[in-house]
Amino acid sequence: MVIRPATIAPLARPLAMALLAVLALPVPFARAGTVSGPGATHTVQPGDRVEDWFVNDGALLQLLPQSEVLNTFVTDSRMEATDARIDFINARGGHVDIRGGTLGNPVRGGYAALINNSMARLEAVDVTVFGIGLWALRASTELEVIRSTVTTTQIGVDVQEGAAIRLQDVQLQATNTGNGIGIRLADSRATVVDSRIQSGHTGVSMTNSEADIIGSTVAGRTRGVLVTTTAGAAMPAHARLDTTEVTATAGPAVLLSGPSALTLRGSHLQGAGSNGIGVLAQGDITLAAYGSRIEGVLSGLRIETPARSSILLDGTHIVATGGDAIQVDGTASALARIDLRNGTTLAASSGILLHAQASSQVDLRVSASHLVGDLVGQNMTTGLDVTLGDGATLTGRIDGGRAIAIHDAQWQLTGDSTIASLQVGPEAVVALGRGDTFHRLAISDDFTGNGGTLLFNTVLAGDDAATDTLVIAGDTHGTANVRVNNIGGAGAQTTQGIELISVGGASNGQFTLAGRAVGGQYDYFLHKGTGTDGNWYLRSVLPTPPDPCVVDPAACTPPVDPVTPVDPGEETPPPGPDPEPILRPEGGAYVANLRASQDMFRIGYHARRAGQNGGRAWARVDGDRQGFDAAGRQLEIHGNSQALSVGTDLWRAGNGSSVGVMLSSGNATSTSTNPLSGYYARGKVKGEALGLYGTWRGGPLADPHAGFYVDGSVQRARFRNRVEGVSLMAERYGSRAWQGALETGYAFRLRGASSSSLYLEPQLQVGYTRWSDTRHTEANGTVVTTDDADGLFGRAGLRLSGVTRWEGRAAQVQPYLAAHWLHSRADARVRMDGERVEARIPRSRAEVSAGASVTFANGLGVWGGLARQQASGYHLTSAQLGMSYAW
Repeated sequence: MVIRPATIAPLARPLAMALLAVLALPVPFARAGTVSGPGATHTVQPGDRVEDWFVNDGALLQLLPQSEVLNTFVTDSRMEATDARIDFINARGGHVDIRGGTLGNPVRGGYAALINNSMARLEAVDVTVFGIGLWALRASTELEVIRSTVTTTQIGVDVQEGAAIRLQDVQLQATNTGNGIGIRLADSRATVVDSRIQSGHTGVSMTNSEADIIGSTVAGRTRGVLVTTTAGAAMPAHARLDTTEVTATAGPAVLLSGPSALTLRGSHLQGAGSNGIGVLAQGDITLAAYGSRIEGVLSGLRIETPARSSILLDGTHIVATGGDAIQVDGTASALARIDLRNGTTLAASSGILLHAQASSQVDLRVSASHLVGDLVGQNMTTGLDVTLGDGATLTGRIDGGRAIAIHDAQWQLTGDSTIASLQVGPEAVVALGRGDTFHRLAISDDFTGNGGTLLFNTVLAGDDAATDTLVIAGDTHGTANVRVNNIGGAGAQTTQGIELISVGGASNGQFTLAGRAVGGQYDYFLHKGTGTDGNWYLRSVLPTPPDPCVVDPAACTPPVDPVTPVDPGEETPPPGPDPEPILRPEGGAYVANLRASQDMFRIGYHARRAGQNGGRAWARVDGDRQGFDAAGRQLEIHGNSQALSVGTDLWRAGNGSSVGVMLSSGNATSTSTNPLSGYYARGKVKGEALGLYGTWRGGPLADPHAGFYVDGSVQRARFRNRVEGVSLMAERYGSRAWQGALETGYAFRLRGASSSSLYLEPQLQVGYTRWSDTRHTEANGTVVTTDDADGLFGRAGLRLSGVTRWEGRAAQVQPYLAAHWLHSRADARVRMDGERVEARIPRSRAEVSAGASVTFANGLGVWGGLARQQASGYHLTSAQLGMSYAW
C-alpha cells in the first residue's frame, strides 16, 4: 500500500510523515534507544552505535561532538546536540537545541526536522535533505535558525497552522525548478533577518500569513515572494520587507493575491525575463513602499481586477524596461487609488507611466514628486482621475483622462492631450507647449479656474500664427491667468487676433494676461470675443474698456433720445481705421542707450581747455538730462548721463600747441514709457573710452587768447548696455565705436586793456562716428540691431568771451557765452525683428551755453558751464565742471 500524506487528515499528518521517515530507514540500522521519565538523561558519545532515539516524558538526550544518530523522536522532552550528525528530528511538545553539526540525509526523501508544538533552536547547523528541510506546525511552535545553511530539493522551511519561525543569517536553497520553495508559510508567521533565500520556483510563499524580511535577499525563478489570502481567512497575508532585495528570473518579483498587503522600506524588487513584473497584484490589495525600487520588464507594477486597492509609493522608483511603469486592468466597479509622494518617480520604455486599461477606475494622486512620461486612460467616462499637488510636476501627455485637478503643481504637455475636465487651482501651471512645438489640449466637458496659470507657446505675429490651443467643449468657470512665450514671432498688427482658447459652451470664466506677451516691437493683449463669441484671442491692440452701463446698469441712466428716422438713400458711413498697434517701451530703451552712447564722450577743444586757460593736466565732469519721444510719438523717453574725462599733455609748445592722451568713463540711465499700455522699460549704459588729441595754435605770442587754432581728437569707446522691461528678463549686450573730430576757430580781440579784454570766436567742428555692428537676440527671440548709427556730426557757432586779470595777476577770469547750430547725419534708431524704432530727434538743433573759468597764479584752473539744446520734441540740459593744472 502506498501512503499519500495529502490524503491524511490534518491532525494525523505529522505522525504519518514521521512514520514515512522511519520506514525509509535501511534495515541494518533499524535499532532504537530510549530515554524516558523526568530527570532521565542520556549522552551519546562519539563512536556509539548509530541508531534511532526516543526521548519521552521530560527526559534529556545529549549528543556530544562527533556523535551520530538516525531518527530522533522528542516528545515532551529535551534534546541538546553540539557538532553532531543527525538524520531526522521529530519534536512534539519538546525543546530542541542544536549547535553546529549536520541535520538531514541528502540521499533520502522526507524531512530533516518536524517541529510540532515545540521550541527548536538551530545555530551554525548544516541542513541538507532530498525533500523538505524544516517543518514547523501548530500555534505553540517556535523555530529559530541562526547562522545556518539549508539545502533541499522541495521546500527549505515549511511553516503551518500558526507556527512562528525566525531565520537569522541563514543561507537557504530549494533547488527544484518545478515546485521548489524556499520558505512556505500557511496561517503562520516568519521573521527573516540577514539571510539569503534562493529557490528554483518560489522564494517565499505566504498564505494567510505574516512575514518580516529584513536585510535579506530572496530569489526565485517563477516568483520571488507569493502573498496569498484565501476566502474566509482569519488574517490577511502581509509581507513586510525592509532593506531586502527580491528577484524573479522569469516572473513577478512579488505576486499579491486576494486581500493581501505588502510593505516595503528601502527594498529592491526586480522581475526579469520576458514575463518579468516588479509587483503583480491580483484582487483587493494594499501596497505601501517607502524609499524602495520596483523594476520589471513587462511592467513595474501591474494591478489586475482590483476590488478596492490602495497603493502608496513614497520616495519610491518604479521602472519598466520593456513596457508601462504601472498598469491597471480591471472592471468599472473596481477602484485603485494610487498615491505618489515625496520624490517618487516612474520610468517606462514605452513612455507610459500609468495605463488604465479596459474599464479600470484609477484615482492617481501625485504629491511632491516629478513624473516624466504619459498617463493613459481607456476613455474619458470611466477610468483615470489625476490630482497633482504640493509641488508635483508632470511632463507628458494625459490621454483619456477623466477629472484632472492641479493645485500648487505643474503639468508640462509634451503632446496633444484629451481629458474630460480640468481644474486649475492656486499656484498651478499648465504649460501647453514645449520648446518650439505647439500642442492642443482638448477638454470634452468643463474648465474651472481658481487662480492658476495657463502657459502658451505662440509665434507672435498675425492672426494665423502658430500657437498652442486650449479647446473647451463645455463651460468655463472661475478665473485663470494666461502667460505667453513668443517663439520666434516678429510681431504684427492683428485683426481678429491669435486664438488661444476656444469655448464651446457658456464662456463664464475670466482669463487674464499675466506678464507680457511681446513680439518684435509689439505688445500683445488678451481679448475675449464679442457677442456670442466666447473665445479668447491675442491682439496687438489694447482691450476695449467695458461699457459702464453694461457693468453697472443701475449707475448709468443714459438719456432717451427720440428715434431719428434714417434716410433710405443715406449711405452707411465707412468703418473707422484699425486700432493703433501697441508698441513695446523696450524699443525706446534701446534707442535711448544708443543716443546716450553717441554723445557720452564727445569732447571738443574748449571742453578740455576751458578757453585758453587750460593746463597741462585736466579733468572734467559732465552731466545732462534729456527728453524725446520715439516710435511715432507713442513712446516717451527721459534720461540722464554722467561722464568723467581726464587727460594730460604729452607734449606742449610755448604758444599752447600740444599733443595729449585722455581717458573717459561714463554711465547713462533712461526710462521709456508707453502711456497707452502703461508699460515702461529702463535702459542703462556703462562705457569707457581711450583717446588722443592734438592742438595747433597760430595766434600772436603777446595775446594767448587771440588767434587761430586747429584741434583734432580720435577715441575708441566700449559700452555695456542693459534693457529692463516690466515682467521681462533683463537684456544685456555690448557695443563699440570709433569717433574722430576736427575743430577750428579764430578768436578776434574786439577791445581790451591791460586788465580786461573781449573776444569773439567763430567755431566749426566736423566729426564722424563709426559703430561696430550690434546684433542682440532677446530671451523672447526678438532680434535687435542698430540701424544707420554711423555718420557725420558737426557744430558751427560763435563764442563771446572776456578775460579779466586781477591785480598782481593772482588770477584771471574768463566768462563766456556761446550759441551753436548742431547737425548730425547719424540716426538714433534700432530695428526690432526688422521694424524700425526711431527717436524723434531733429538732425539740426540749436544750443546755447554759458560759463566761466578761473586760472590762478600757481597754475591751478577751474571752470564750469551750463548748456541747453532745444528742438521740436527734444530737449537736453547739461552741466560741466572741470579743473586743470599747468607747470
